[in-house]
Amino acid sequence: MTSGVVGTPLSQVDTPLLAVALAQGSAVPASLTDLDGAAGGVVARAITSGDFKGKRDEATLLYPSGVKPERILLVGLGKPGEVTRNSIRRAAAVAAKRARALGTKQLAFAVAPEARNGVSARDLGQAVVEGAAQGAWAFTQLKAAPDEPKPEVEGVTLVGDQKEMKEIAAGQRARRSARLHAHGARPGQAAAGRDGRAARRGAGQRPGAALHRAGASRRR
Repeated sequence: MTSGVVGTPLSQVDTPLLAVALAQGSAVPASLTDLDGAAGGVVARAITSGDFKGKRDEATLLYPSGVKPERILLVGLGKPGEVTRNSIRRAAAVAAKRARALGTKQLAFAVAPEARNGVSARDLGQAVVEGAAQGAWAFTQLKAAPDEPKPEVEGVTLVGDQKEMKEIAAGQRARRSARLHAHGARPGQAAAGRDGRAARRGAGQRPGAALHRAGASRRR
């Protein structure tokens, strides 16, 4: 999955799905008033009506008008004072899973600044990439092919503050580097593990035990 970051106003993000993570509350955060106004008030109606409460893992899909995002997905982060990096990772996973269900190859993701609860820009960038990758993944090898197969989610773009672009991008790069390092380490680790186990078995074997077993096998 590819990842990127932009500082475009939310109402101007050209995407099939814009996911916005919010903490619990009964009012539209100030950072979303411009998006809500441009979208015809759909965000405010969802929140004030109680259709969206902001509970953890909650998601409400909206179809706005007058803005570039084709769909807006409100995703809950839970109680404001309890939002962590893991909360954001979970929200990104929920968003990517919904994107996969909708058949959208790309999604944009934003976290309302009021809901971040001190999570740094670097941690934000890394958590969103990690969560989106988890949510977009699906094991299909042992399942029957669906009548209408959905395309895979190919990329996520984090929408953030212009002042935080470098730090967010650094967090995204850290995630990619960690993933590449892990993938490169596994084969060597596996081989070392096999060699180590073989050595331990050999070290614990009595002299002549292998010859004894071979002779017994021939007699059988």
